[in-house]
Amino acid sequence: RKDYKLPVFQKNGETNLDDIEAVFKDSEEHHVTEKNEQQSTAMNAFELISMSKGLNLENLFDTEQ
Repeated sequence: RKDYKLPVFQKNGETNLDDIEAVFKDSEEHHVTEKNEQQSTAMNAFELISMSKGLNLENLFDTEQ
């Protein structure tokens, strides 16, 4: 394009890109973490099935005794 000038980049010292730890060292303080205060509940298969509203197992059991 007319009057277009290529960008000029400045070097900020020497950075060894082979040293991944040095490249990302400062980013650790900016990590976003979520704290989940709820603990998972241990359930067996029968408890899990009984919580399902869409699964009706009443016809599997003989209710007339």
